[in-house]
Amino acid sequence: MNKKREKKECGMITVETVLSLFPFMLLILGLISFINIFMVHNKIQYAMFQTGSELAAYTYLYHAFGVRDADLESQQDIQNETTELRQTIDDTAVFLEKFDSLEGSVSSFGSGGLGEIDAELENIMQQGGDTLTAAKQAINSGAVLVSDPQDLMRNLIFFGFGQAKDGLKSLLISQAASQMIPNYLESTFSPTNPQTADEYLEHMGVVGGVDGLDFSRSQIFSDENCSMIDIVVEYKLEIFWFKLFLEDPTITVVQRCAVPAWLDGDREYYMKDN
Repeated sequence: MNKKREKKECGMITVETVLSLFPFMLLILGLISFINIFMVHNKIQYAMFQTGSELAAYTYLYHAFGVRDADLESQQDIQNETTELRQTIDDTAVFLEKFDSLEGSVSSFGSGGLGEIDAELENIMQQGGDTLTAAKQAINSGAVLVSDPQDLMRNLIFFGFGQAKDGLKSLLISQAASQMIPNYLESTFSPTNPQTADEYLEHMGVVGGVDGLDFSRSQIFSDENCSMIDIVVEYKLEIFWFKLFLEDPTITVVQRCAVPAWLDGDREYYMKDN
């Protein structure tokens, strides 16, 4: 009897061990996957900071050759000549926001039960009044804008010039970042595990490797004082742990690094802007 009992207990221990091992392995794989996320994030953030610092040193020429002064002057002209257009855009955005809020309140009317109908109705009426006020403001702003065709054309030309200038800056910083950041990701000098930036990123699960890094949202000298370098990267990261449960095992990661340009060193421009 004792031998049978011992065999039965051993069998139960074996089953419990097997059943406990599976969730334990899932937990370990989950921890490894999330550690991988932080490793990739930190590595790319380091590369972005180093790239931003290197670009900041080069941008001293931007101030030394007087380009920044001209950029500031043109930026001020754009601000002055697009006042009516920007006001119309802002008023229209406010109207659309309030209209969406009103539409949501109307679609959910009555979902709170009979006891809340009065409160919901009062809220809808309040939102309706705010929406109507915003609509009138947007119409008035638009009327002022189109009342003078020459002024309208001037607004559109300066606005288009400003958008084109910002687009060109974004393109330049995107191209520079995409060329410089991989230099800080590679480890070809390592005696144990030399890897190029593309090999490292693909090994860590970045979809597309170096080509999967999207810098299109980066900006340079697009702030009010034309003094900041803003590098933004977006990429998809494949999580091994998610493969066990999800059809799409990737997450979208967005990282940002903003550094001030050198400009006039630590003298008047730098102190005034920062």
